[in-house]
Amino acid sequence: MPLYKGATEITSGKLYKGATNIENGYKETDSFYVNETTVSFATPTGQGFSYTTPSPQSSTGVPGSAFPSTTFVISASGQALGGTAVVSGLPPTLSVTNQSYSGSGPGNSLTITIGGTFPTTSYLNTALTISGLSVITYYTVSLNYSGLTSPSDGRGYSVSRSGSISGSGAINVTNNGSTWSGQFPAGTSISIRASYSPVQTGSGITNLDYREVVFNGSGSGGSFSVSSPFSMSGGLPSNGASGFSVTSNSITLNGNASYSVSGGYTSLTTKSWGFSIATPPTSAPSLTAVVVGNLYPNNGYPLSSSNSFVISASGGGALIASGNPNSGGFFSGFSTTANSTPTGIQIQKTSPGSADFEVQWGSYGKRVYWTTTFT
Repeated sequence: MPLYKGATEITSGKLYKGATNIENGYKETDSFYVNETTVSFATPTGQGFSYTTPSPQSSTGVPGSAFPSTTFVISASGQALGGTAVVSGLPPTLSVTNQSYSGSGPGNSLTITIGGTFPTTSYLNTALTISGLSVITYYTVSLNYSGLTSPSDGRGYSVSRSGSISGSGAINVTNNGSTWSGQFPAGTSISIRASYSPVQTGSGITNLDYREVVFNGSGSGGSFSVSSPFSMSGGLPSNGASGFSVTSNSITLNGNASYSVSGGYTSLTTKSWGFSIATPPTSAPSLTAVVVGNLYPNNGYPLSSSNSFVISASGGGALIASGNPNSGGFFSGFSTTANSTPTGIQIQKTSPGSADFEVQWGSYGKRVYWTTTFT
């Protein structure tokens, strides 16, 4: 508020009596001039949570100037906090500017940030009350699946097996190869799952071979023993599946629990598919066609008859051809017909430099690729 001596407003930034700055002025007991105000905080309370004292605990400044960012932390003693906090009791010029969770699981915390401007009057030992938060209880569930059988595939390959508990919101999941463990929110619908997949044999005999092992839809066994109140009955994988699982009935989780599953399949038959291409040269003269070789299947094509090879080249002047280039010509890329076998693959480049070549095959989206430098 303006201060006057007679009819003249005192406009300087400070008011002095002699050499002493007058920080507070009073008419009787009412303050009418204040240079700075102070805001301090008590430790917040509310909803039975744990709170840190706001930091900084006390701040002093000129009314209307920026209030320093002040934070405090809320935790729930091992439970998981959720929701948006409502903070009551703040001075009128201050508000919550940010709320940030440290995570979503048990033991997480919520950091509240306060900002704004200094008020025109001091607020000392300000009591803040927190509401609006919720607590999420998590339960730990484990599954011992060491008793699951490792089925034979009938061809000398192996089939891996694993067990897990399925359900939404799992956190802190671990799996050591015989026991699965995780935490779920209370009330989650969970089930036991036994999963199987063929063990891959690598890329093949050269770095430009691709092979994948898949189930062929047959097998034997499938009898499972599981903890109450679960039950499981096994079916068979679909033909061409690269993995499948058997799932039990669902229950609602209402506490910490340990379960087990054993038994399963004695045999799950597999087959392999893929393709091979002769190893192309890493370097070749420019303007010269270099024979790479034939593209041929390994142990059959994928199940769909619509699959074909897509051969492409990239890099200035990079070209590729299959069969007799004199009749078909060189192109930057071409596709074969379904289930065909491109023969006499050749590559060339019209100028020195490197070019990238790629072969894709089938609906599985697999590929092999290489780089040839033309000199």
